[in-house]
Amino acid sequence: MSRSREEPEEESGGYSWMDTYGDLVTLLLCFFVLLYSFSSIDSKKQQELVGAFSGSTAVSTELMDVKNVRQKEIQIEGVENDKTDISKEDSTNAEKENQEMFDLLYSKIKAYIEENKLTALLTVQREDDVILVSFKDTILFTSGYADLLDGSKPVLDHVINVISENIDAVAMVRIEGHTDNVPIHNARFDSNWSLSMARASSALQYFIDSKKIGMDKLSAVAYGEYQPIADNDTEEGRAANRRVDFVIEKADAKADINVG
Repeated sequence: MSRSREEPEEESGGYSWMDTYGDLVTLLLCFFVLLYSFSSIDSKKQQELVGAFSGSTAVSTELMDVKNVRQKEIQIEGVENDKTDISKEDSTNAEKENQEMFDLLYSKIKAYIEENKLTALLTVQREDDVILVSFKDTILFTSGYADLLDGSKPVLDHVINVISENIDAVAMVRIEGHTDNVPIHNARFDSNWSLSMARASSALQYFIDSKKIGMDKLSAVAYGEYQPIADNDTEEGRAANRRVDFVIEKADAKADINVG
């Protein structure tokens, strides 16, 4: 009886070392799994590892999602900031280039007038983003008529060429017809208004026929006697008021970029 009781004790003692061995192997396996996961960790393995210990991947997935969203937000913000900086730089460069071209346009017209001694018949003024080229009627038309004189065409050609060479800096060329206040009534025109419109239209048509400036940048308007620059009570004043003005407006480079 005593021997039979001792045999289970020996049998029990024999299996105890296997439990210890199994625990050791399990711990070693966990240790190597951890080493492997740390050496080549990615989002999927991290989720699996956290799930293995916690029994749920919900928390790790949520944390990874928040991290990924934040990284994407930072990347998007960086791209947007870069785009904004580039846009501002492009806008500044374009505006500077436009300004230089517009300045050159004014300088060339002024130099042409002075070199050809046309100051008595043709003037040019600059005010901010507008260049005003003013022709006295006698260089363009016979009194009471609206047909361009042949002698005026070389001057108009030069103005057209200079504008076309710097057209990117020009938003609009507005041709304005003006007269004095002396009433006119002949077979062709029944008022100063009609005469001023016909003269502006003749100049406009000449610009169009040159095909050097797009029609989207040309316009004509008639003011008759209602925009005088001098006193109509004197002959000198009336002569100054009979004119055709070319109003050249500078383009806004910033607006063009925003539209584009």
